[in-house]
Amino acid sequence: MPLGTKNKVFLVIGVIVMACFMVLFAYQQRTKDEVNAMPQREITLAGVTLRTWVATTATQQRQGLAGRASLDATAAMLFPYDRPAVRYFWMQGMNFPIDIIWIKNGVVVGWQKNVPPPTPEQLQPVRMVSPQPVDTVLEVAAGFVSRSGLVVGDPVSGLTDN
Repeated sequence: MPLGTKNKVFLVIGVIVMACFMVLFAYQQRTKDEVNAMPQREITLAGVTLRTWVATTATQQRQGLAGRASLDATAAMLFPYDRPAVRYFWMQGMNFPIDIIWIKNGVVVGWQKNVPPPTPEQLQPVRMVSPQPVDTVLEVAAGFVSRSGLVVGDPVSGLTDN
């Protein structure tokens, strides 16, 4: 190949690579904007009021708390669903441990305590599974369940706008 043709090939490859990066950046920015635009709500359980982000869209629910550096002890992320079903959660992209609280009809039905973020050695993140069909999942800072004295059967208030 003459040198001019090689340069043209490298130029075309370079343009394609740059276009791919631009598309990826635009997608990540759109996802980040949608996550930052999540509605917020205060909920109360076990006598503790938490400020929650409400993940209402599929993109928000996929993103969850992934990519954040930490979570304040009085903050949480709420995942409401239209109907009860067995829910699967994983820690993909997480940087800190959390407690996952499973809720059905406004009542705590179980939890996973101190779920760690994935390690570099893990090929697949561990999946957490709700103990029964649930219509709401709450992610809180690790240690919340133990500190709050939460028990199965505790009511959760503030889950809806009503």
